[in-house]
Amino acid sequence: VDSQNLQRLIEEVGLDEHSARNALVQSGNDFSQAAAIATERPLEVKPLFPGNLHEILINSISAVSSMHAAVTDLLLKLEPRKEVAELALGVIGHYVQDLLGYSFLKVPNPKVSPLQVPSSFNALCAALTVLSNLCSSSREVLNSCKSLDLETHLVNLLEIAAGDFQGEYGWLFPLFSGLNSLVKFTGSGSQKLVGLLAQLIKKNSETNSKILGDSDLGPLLNLLVSLTTNSDYAKTFLEEEGLRPLLTAKSLLTESKQKVVTDQYFSLLKQLVQDPYILQADFQIAILNNLNGPQPLTQFLESFTEEIKRNSSIFQKSFENTCSVVKKQEEVYVQAKEEIKEIQAERWDTVVQIAHAIADIHTKEQQTSEKLVLHNENLLSMLGDLIHKYPLLASQLLGHNVNTFDSMACNNTTKRFLTHLLKNILPFKYTLSLQEDKITFLNPNTQTNVSAEAYQNWMKVVVKLVKSLCFKQAHRDPSSQAGQVLNSTILAQNTPVTNARKRVFRELRDLLSDHTRKGWFSNDKSVSIVRSCAILLLQLLKEPSKPPYTNSNTVEIAKMLVSEQFNFIKLLADGCKGINLHFKKAGSFLNILLAPLELLTRYNITFTLHLSAPNQEDQSESSEEEPGEYEMYPVEDYSEEMESDESMEDESMGSEMSMDDEDMDDEEEDPEDESDQDLLDEDLEEEYEQLEDLVMEPRGSDTFWGEDVDEDSGANDFIESHNSYHSPDRNLLESDLNADLDELQPGFLLRARELARDEDMQIISEFEPNDEVMQIQVYRNRPRETQVRNPPRSPQVDLQSLYQQYASTAEPAGQEFEEPMNIEEEEEKAEEVHEAIDPAFLEALPPDIREEVLGQFRQAQPQNAQENIPEDFLEALPPEIRAELEVQQAQEPAQEIDNASFIASLTPDLRREVLLTAGPELLESLPPELVAEARQLNHPPHYMVERPQRRTPDNKYIGQIVADDKLAGSLVQIEDSFVEALLRSLFLVSPLNRDILASLLLNLSANPQNRNKVLDGLVSLLMQQRPSRDFPPQQLYGSHNFLQNYDLVYAIVAGRALDLLSHLTSFNPKVSTELCTPTKYKLNIAKTTQGESVRCLTNLMHLLRWNPYRVSAPHLNSLVTLMKESVEKAQETPTVNSASVESLCAVLDSESMNEATMKNFVDLITKLCENSQNKTNIDEIFSKEVEAVGTEVSALLKQTCTSESGSTELKLLRLCKVLTSVLSSFEGPECVWEPLSEALIKLTQSEKEILSTTNPTLSKVLPVIESFFIYHRQKGGTEHFQNFCERSKRILNQLVKQNPFLLNDTLHSLVTHFYNLLDFENKRNYFRTEIRKLRNDRGYDTIKLNVRRQQMFMDSFHQLKVRSPSEMYGKLKIQFIGEEGVDVGGLTREWYALLAREIFNPNYALFNPSANGVSFQPNSKSYINPDHLSFFKFVGRIIGKAICDGVALDVYFTRSFYKHILGQEVRYNDMEDLDPDFYRNLQMLTEINLDDNDLHEYYFAYEEEEFGRIVMKELVPGGKNIRVTETNKMDYIKEICHMKMTKEINSQIQNFLEGFYEMVPKHLVGIFDAKELELLIAGLPEIDITDLKLNTEYRNYTKDSQVIQWFWEILFEFTYEERAEFLQFVTGSAKVPLEGFKALQGMGGVQKFQVHKSFTGPDRLPTAHTCMNQLDLPEYPSKEVLYQRLKIAISEGKEGFAFM
Repeated sequence: VDSQNLQRLIEEVGLDEHSARNALVQSGNDFSQAAAIATERPLEVKPLFPGNLHEILINSISAVSSMHAAVTDLLLKLEPRKEVAELALGVIGHYVQDLLGYSFLKVPNPKVSPLQVPSSFNALCAALTVLSNLCSSSREVLNSCKSLDLETHLVNLLEIAAGDFQGEYGWLFPLFSGLNSLVKFTGSGSQKLVGLLAQLIKKNSETNSKILGDSDLGPLLNLLVSLTTNSDYAKTFLEEEGLRPLLTAKSLLTESKQKVVTDQYFSLLKQLVQDPYILQADFQIAILNNLNGPQPLTQFLESFTEEIKRNSSIFQKSFENTCSVVKKQEEVYVQAKEEIKEIQAERWDTVVQIAHAIADIHTKEQQTSEKLVLHNENLLSMLGDLIHKYPLLASQLLGHNVNTFDSMACNNTTKRFLTHLLKNILPFKYTLSLQEDKITFLNPNTQTNVSAEAYQNWMKVVVKLVKSLCFKQAHRDPSSQAGQVLNSTILAQNTPVTNARKRVFRELRDLLSDHTRKGWFSNDKSVSIVRSCAILLLQLLKEPSKPPYTNSNTVEIAKMLVSEQFNFIKLLADGCKGINLHFKKAGSFLNILLAPLELLTRYNITFTLHLSAPNQEDQSESSEEEPGEYEMYPVEDYSEEMESDESMEDESMGSEMSMDDEDMDDEEEDPEDESDQDLLDEDLEEEYEQLEDLVMEPRGSDTFWGEDVDEDSGANDFIESHNSYHSPDRNLLESDLNADLDELQPGFLLRARELARDEDMQIISEFEPNDEVMQIQVYRNRPRETQVRNPPRSPQVDLQSLYQQYASTAEPAGQEFEEPMNIEEEEEKAEEVHEAIDPAFLEALPPDIREEVLGQFRQAQPQNAQENIPEDFLEALPPEIRAELEVQQAQEPAQEIDNASFIASLTPDLRREVLLTAGPELLESLPPELVAEARQLNHPPHYMVERPQRRTPDNKYIGQIVADDKLAGSLVQIEDSFVEALLRSLFLVSPLNRDILASLLLNLSANPQNRNKVLDGLVSLLMQQRPSRDFPPQQLYGSHNFLQNYDLVYAIVAGRALDLLSHLTSFNPKVSTELCTPTKYKLNIAKTTQGESVRCLTNLMHLLRWNPYRVSAPHLNSLVTLMKESVEKAQETPTVNSASVESLCAVLDSESMNEATMKNFVDLITKLCENSQNKTNIDEIFSKEVEAVGTEVSALLKQTCTSESGSTELKLLRLCKVLTSVLSSFEGPECVWEPLSEALIKLTQSEKEILSTTNPTLSKVLPVIESFFIYHRQKGGTEHFQNFCERSKRILNQLVKQNPFLLNDTLHSLVTHFYNLLDFENKRNYFRTEIRKLRNDRGYDTIKLNVRRQQMFMDSFHQLKVRSPSEMYGKLKIQFIGEEGVDVGGLTREWYALLAREIFNPNYALFNPSANGVSFQPNSKSYINPDHLSFFKFVGRIIGKAICDGVALDVYFTRSFYKHILGQEVRYNDMEDLDPDFYRNLQMLTEINLDDNDLHEYYFAYEEEEFGRIVMKELVPGGKNIRVTETNKMDYIKEICHMKMTKEINSQIQNFLEGFYEMVPKHLVGIFDAKELELLIAGLPEIDITDLKLNTEYRNYTKDSQVIQWFWEILFEFTYEERAEFLQFVTGSAKVPLEGFKALQGMGGVQKFQVHKSFTGPDRLPTAHTCMNQLDLPEYPSKEVLYQRLKIAISEGKEGFAFM
């Protein structure tokens, strides 16, 4: 039959499945006929199977018990089902009677089974399983069982099992499943059933034999979850004490199956903690959140159907306490009351039982090897989530005692739960063992190794629980009624959190105080306690970023920790001092202790600042005030308030606090020291790296070693996903498809749902995620056409009776009552909001994101579409597009937009959320680029993962605190021993985390005494050249046999110390002054190593002579940078003696000095010279050194050699740099310049040597050349300087080619004064470098263009003309309208090519071709186009942008136009390129003597045709009356050329230049000449010399002439750049015709390339006639001479023309 018609008959006509099938069979699958047949006459039911098949199947269950799933599936196809149910019950009754002696049900006896299988518990289990599956899948079977009172008999069977029964218990799980089906789908249940379940659970825990098997736990938990939705049953289960043994049950579940059961435990606990008090509070908050105004009573009740179903009596109390019912006309409304009474409801002790279970589990884990269902990780994580949801639960934990195992004393005792948690459970879940170079975690019972990851996961769970105990919460809207109810009920004014916080920190204080005493690091248990406490403190000081936690928790906690009552700063410092640095992982331990210490010292500063200005708001915190936000008050008052709070806390705890303090103190005495355990071989390298990443995260982060705990955004939402408990294995079933039922677990549900996700499965949707496995097994093997079922449903809530009850008490509405908007109006408003949004798109979004999307969309909707479009934008559109848009606006005021367009309109953050949560249906509707973006967000590639950046401290607080010495002196002071411990830690082979240590020292240095100690220690460490017996050590701590050479040790440690000093100097304004001020050492360890010497800047300067700084560039740079910053930031420039200046001078020949160091060194000397005494010393000493070094270099150059290492030449350069920066003028080493010139001349004589990129002599001479440029740059451009540059042109170009950076540094004079000496390649590299800098300065946003190919020019013009110059530097992204191409670079290049062609489109009348048809000139008559000037500016922008983007355009202009761009003078001989005929006429005019020839009569005017008429134009005023004579004919030639090439197109040129210079600054492009500019715009062409050779004509030469053969050999050897220059030289353009050189154009049309023999002699250069593509080539004697002459001609003679 047709499955769709079958479904329609069931849903629309109301037929059962069997009747619908028969009707479709009779009608031939026609729906209408089938419906008629079914309604007109009853159908004769024809069984699909033999009449006794169900009897055979049921009676064979005992023989094929493993086939129960298939049997169930087949039985569901049989009719009548009532008889099937009765037969199944009969079989069960038979087995129960035989096995248990209990008369089960009085039903007709089943027919005798042909198999004659005896009764067994396996058969009973199979029969119960089949019956359970039938009940959960068929309403008929369920109703039959209910009518036979099956629940009572199943409860009786449970009573047998819970009593004295000693047989097999394998039949319990189908019993639980059957009861669960009845409870869930019929709303039944009883107190007896709950009591029996608790009794059975306790029996299971008390007996040695295991009653509840692994397969029983899932169904049992499901049954308990179904029952405890009823508050009375939940209370009974707790009173019967069934929870504690249930939580501590034993199990042999596999890890994957145990993860599934854990979720079921949490579902149960979540219901058990919701006592009447909490449940009523929850209901009241939900009601108040929903009541934004009056609501119709009917609508209100419908929205709370689930709450009413959960507990109608509590809901009624909540309703009456929060709502009033009013009546207006005939409608009844609900509104919130103004005053809400305090909740008076019962409280349960669920959390207490959980606490006992945690203690029991810990004891078993420490003393036995029993395997339990739940580990403490699971239970503590659940408890943390429960307290997070209901902080009021914390008060039940604080004062309650538990019986437990004391891991320190190794005995059983009674402790407060919180004490036990922190003292025993937290540090000793896994025992810790240290050896010389490793740390290992062990299982306490098996003594087997556990991974560092397991320990980290354990810490993560504990941190989550302690956070929930110590962090205050608040409602989204604290001033609302719902917020007030939450604060007063569930939060209880955050008093439980405040009390728990104090209790936690007292325990931590006592633990640290007891276990950080001398020698603590040698005791594994003390190490474990200190380590766990430090990690816990670190996490508590990391503020969570999401609600419902308030933003003041970290501040309040830090204020407690730094107070004198707790003084955790001293405790952590004491812990640091006790760490054995010889232990290889000592750095890891120090990082863990220093991380919270750094945070506390920072908070100590902010608190002190607040105390000094109590009325100022702490800008480090959020500006939004939330409940519980701290108020600043004096520290001395803090302890008093703590004591009063503690007294209140003690009173609130009642009789549970009976244990006196003396007993508690006795329990917490220090244990005796224990010997170290055996050495193990696992270290914590991975742990150290993860912790380093942790402490580098921003303080606002709430992650812990990769933790990803999903916290809700509000107090009324709860965590439904429990990733911290487990991660379900969805592939669980793959290996168990054929397993017996006894081996199956509820984890199969996850797999079954995954397999059936895309199928039409109504039956599955009716079951909760924790339903029994048997239901899924029934469904899994069911054919597709039988999947449509009508499963039993829960009883419906009678809302009508509630409505009548509340409506009868309604009071008349007052005058102030405002009637709410009715439902129809709200729906219309909602439709208006999202009528343009795809409903499927909205449906696919999570509710919170959907509301945010709709809210943003409402705000984005314009009230009037026409008003939303700016007028200037409309005016910028082409007329046809503007008209189309106006028509579209008038006709379609509201258009639908597709999903892609809608997502594009969202804000970046919301767009990211939408794409992150997008489902498959939504992704299918999006374009590929958005799909790729969504996948990238969900699965980012490894290379896109952002590594944590080094924290930059906010020196605002440091600057504020150190400015007030008295205030800074009130900060916490540290002992000398702690500073010494930190100094020793610098000698660790595995360094401390740099950010932690640097930030800690910065915070400590705010106090003047601390600052002196820190500076003493770091500077004295730098000055210690030799090791000592005590300190500094001979080798690094923990290195053993590694780095025993102290020079290497010093290099490592000195680098660390310099980095710390630089950090302090950068962010503490006082450090610089104190480093520059001579001060006696006060730190003990510094006095021991340095004696009576003083700490001052000269100490650091003397370090420059030490070998580590002369050979190590990082060390030297760090030291010079430190001295520079110290001198720059000191209050006064310090005075340095001559010895220090000599040390500064001596370092200039150091091989470790690089460019960055040299720059800092010059800045240091410049700053020192602000002191007149320093300047005198520096001038005298450095000048003498320049003279001495110059003499040495001069002697070497005279021999055409250099120093062996080149250090002498480098020192000369560095000296010149220093002296030119500090002296207005200095006498340079004049003796060097002449030998330098001679040496360069000798070098240029060897062509091969000069072209070598590895020429050692040339590289060593380079510093002397740079010195020459620096000296003469100061003197100004002298003739000697110019001559030197011209003579050394080739060497300078070669050096610049090897190191382009020279043009930006020492050789910059070549760009500013002698750019004509530079090769094109060097100019272009410099130009591109400067353009990149310009782009970075002006931004780099994307420019999206949507253009039509037919309207390329106009579309681009209109979209780009509104862009600012800065925006024009953005990256282009082109979209051709109507095409699907995605631009990744190719479309942009195509756009440029097409647009370059459109620029010269005659229809725009912008440019005219020159006589050769290759190049173009602006059209003087472009004014025919009214927008021509705007077009010229646009063209200038495009060409400038193409140059910036590095795109070559097929654009060639006349030589005169290039000169206009360059700002160069246009000469009359440039006319040859524009109009060769006119130029030739002018040339002839120069040969005629106009005074002797009356035939040629010219005037200073000319005639020109303009659109069909002749117009006379004067070159000068009155020019038509001024005759041209022999005297003024050159003026005439210049004027007429100026008119044609400049004057008549001046406005076009100026607008072009305006757009061009917006993209390319004039001073940058000005370094090129006209031909180079053409190459820059059009690029270097691909010139085929073979093609050119084949299309060449010869005059007075032949192709076999020796000169011609040499000529072609040279051209083949040319580079691309040289070939382009040659083509420009002979043709006037670098453009190659599309058809090749056979189509080369001349002034008379096609004109091939010609080589004419020149008879001028070999001493002349080749000449060219560009209008005829002709080269006049003299007959040279050799190839070398030909190469030299030709190279000079194309490079030197490429600029300008001359009359021949």
